[in-house]
Amino acid sequence: MTKLGKILVLLNLAFSLGLMIWGVSLYVYRADLTDTQPKDGVPAGELFLRKEELKKAMAPLPQAESDWREARNVRREAEAQRRDTHNWYVQQLALLDVDAAVAKPTALQEIEVDVAAHQPVLVLPAAGDKDRSVKFKMQKVTDRKGGDLVAANVYDQREKNRFLGSPDDESDKIPIGFLAARQSLQNHIKRSLSGTTEMLGPKGLHSRLQDEKDKKEKLVMEQKLLEPLLINTAAESQFSREREKELRARVEELRVKLKELENRAVPAGMR
Repeated sequence: MTKLGKILVLLNLAFSLGLMIWGVSLYVYRADLTDTQPKDGVPAGELFLRKEELKKAMAPLPQAESDWREARNVRREAEAQRRDTHNWYVQQLALLDVDAAVAKPTALQEIEVDVAAHQPVLVLPAAGDKDRSVKFKMQKVTDRKGGDLVAANVYDQREKNRFLGSPDDESDKIPIGFLAARQSLQNHIKRSLSGTTEMLGPKGLHSRLQDEKDKKEKLVMEQKLLEPLLINTAAESQFSREREKELRARVEELRVKLKELENRAVPAGMR
């Protein structure tokens, strides 16, 4: 037990010496955690160094923030310009479909194209203008007849007027429409056919044509029914003629043999 006690004492002494040396080194070479500035060979404190690093890191922030704000303002202006341009496009496309003033429609326009550059001519907004849309330069356009090009509903209304008739419409001036004219023509044809039928008697031209058509169909049907019989009759007739020829040749052959037998049967002195 004495040796074990000596060993434990030595270990305690070694451990104590190590803690002492560590404490002395911490005291002599301790880190300055204050914001003391460096002077006369004394190093600066850790807090001062961290503050200097933070200042260096924050130095480019104002310039970056200024660039970001400028880019954001440019994007905001571009978005506003895009919305205004989209609204202008929607308005121009709506003019192609619907025009409220059908009686006196507004003449439409088309995009003017630069022939040399093969590009449409743009109209940029002026400075300070509330309407910031980028538009195309428009020019007058005509239809195939040389008149003003108008919205689709105007052409639909004009087509409707031509069919139904619209005496109040100054653009077409059609007192009676196509449908009414067609109905009048059909009534006239019916009256003409009725008069013709009365002149021809109980059976008119249409009835006779129908009768002749029925007769023709019956004849065609009868021909289809008799055609197989005709073919069979022709085949049987041909077979009968060939059989008759064979029978005649056989009869002639039998006659010759009969004469030969008769000549053989009669004695030579009695002939």
